[in-house]
Formats: sequence, C-alpha cells, structure tokens
Amino acid sequence: DSIDVSEMYNRGLGWYRTTFTVPSVYKNKYIKINFLGANQTADVWLNGKYLGKHKGGYTDFHWAVHAFDAKEEGLKQFVNFDKPNVLAVRVDNRYDYDVAPHTADYNFQGGLYRDVHVLIWEQHFVKTPKIHTPSVTPTQATVSDTAVLRSKSGSAKTLRLQTNILNPLGEIIHTA
Repeated sequence: DSIDVSEMYNRGLGWYRTTFTVPSVYKNKYIKINFLGANQTADVWLNGKYLGKHKGGYTDFHWAVHAFDAKEEGLKQFVNFDKPNVLAVRVDNRYDYDVAPHTADYNFQGGLYRDVHVLIWEQHFVKTPKIHTPSVTPTQATVSDTAVLRSKSGSAKTLRLQTNILNPLGEIIHTA
C-alpha cells in the first residue's frame, strides 16, 4: 500500500549484477555507464571498485569509467578491455526522510526499474546542439545554429563542426 508503508509493501535492499565485455578497439573512447532510474538510493561498483552513490529514484545518473589518456579530475580507469567487467548495484528503497516523495497515490517502484546503458563516445563530440528558426515564411527561413564541442582527449585540438541543412527530400541545401 503506497499510503501506509508499514503494510503490504516490501521495502529493503536489492542487489543486481551483470557482466559485460568491452573490446579493446574502444580503448581510445570515452565510456560511461548511464542509469535511467533506480529507486531510491543506489550504490554502484565496477570490477570491485566503488563508483559512488545516487539518491533519488526519478532522475538518471551516470559515471564515467574510462577516458583514454585524459587527466580528468577524479576519473579513474575502471574498465577491463577484452575480458569480463562486473557491474554490481545495491538499491535501497527503505524509507528515507531525505529522499522525496514520502507518500503518493501509487506504489513506489523499487530497484532498477529503468534501463542501464554502457555508452561509448568518440574523444570529441557535440554536447549541446541548438537550431533556431527566428524567421519562417512559406518560401524561406532564417536559421541559426550553435553547439558546444567537448573533447575528452586532454590535449589542445582545433575542431571544426560542419552543419548541413536538408530540404524535405533529404538534399543538402546549405552547409555552414
């Protein structure tokens, strides 16, 4: 019962474990583990090394676990390449006054109730692309675009971003 947590509603600890292998062709990539939802407090380990704790069941969270040769502050290389990696997660959905909501008109999901992904990116990537059309008529439009480029390589590089604007037929009508 979602209103009275003392009856008919199991709250406690749950453990999850899985293994996955990352091929060595990804050694020069940025790798993170992304959790889309764990209710309500999650502690995460990779290969026996503690990654951290997340409180709150309704927000996603992630940990970077490999960033090639970058000297990113606080980042350690946790991934084993070409051999099994063990991901362990302890989720606690016992009542915690510091984690909202305290009551609701529905049962709170416990444990890992959304997907977990291992994400692998290039060293350089577009973080926040934004395309604006401040002026649009039936025959033409004004388009402006901005983007934040991120580099996890740890070295200074000049990056160039090319933006292509396509018509409804998929043909490039403008390149910036």
